[in-house]
Amino acid sequence: MGTLKNTTINDVGALELPRGTTAQRPNPPLSGMIRFNTTIDETEYYDGVAWRPVSDSSPEATGGTIVDTDIGGVPYRIHLFTNTGNSTFTVTKGGTVEYLIVAGGGGGGDTSGGGGGAGGLIIGTTTITPQAYTITVGAGGVGSNAYSSGTSGQGGTQGGNSVAFGLTALGGGGGGSYGNPGTRINGGSGGGVRGDAQNRGYSQRPGLGQQPGSASGGFGNNGGNTPGLSNGDPSSGGGG
Repeated sequence: MGTLKNTTINDVGALELPRGTTAQRPNPPLSGMIRFNTTIDETEYYDGVAWRPVSDSSPEATGGTIVDTDIGGVPYRIHLFTNTGNSTFTVTKGGTVEYLIVAGGGGGGDTSGGGGGAGGLIIGTTTITPQAYTITVGAGGVGSNAYSSGTSGQGGTQGGNSVAFGLTALGGGGGGSYGNPGTRINGGSGGGVRGDAQNRGYSQRPGLGQQPGSASGGFGNNGGNTPGLSNGDPSSGGGG
């Protein structure tokens, strides 16, 4: 390899890069090498891990179930995390990514109980850098214990939160049940109220959707309400 010394480059001319096919790449390569690849008609560089086209701005990472697909003719690589608990998303090349974070849904209520609310939803874009990110997937809430011998559970439990990139999607609220007809069970989306009101005003207190007002923003809705306060009124579903 030659060494340039006391060299002047005419600024109205051009600097010609080394040219060659993919098979002619330097072996072994060194970080910072740059060349024109005649096989792909692209200027490429070696970043210490792989040869990359200068035009390539896509991030690269490992973790989750990887799905390669086209959306509207644009190639996408999706990293899908579905196992509850913590997983690792390891970024080897930074860039801008889109994210969709969904929390666990709430459990249903018992004995004319309301439905559990959906987990909060957060969508957007962020810039990631080479490092390991922890991805937390919230589990679904547990349904309320069934009515038995004059006793009843206290409503479905709230779903687990999902967390990624410093953002938290809130678990959905549990559905109201016989044992707690007047208690709101809030969450990313609120839980529904129990029916069969027996002329009590308790059933018109659906859980509130707290995700939109959270520090992370996002989407969620209040739980459904009953049509009235008469004995035999139906239960309602959780917010979507």
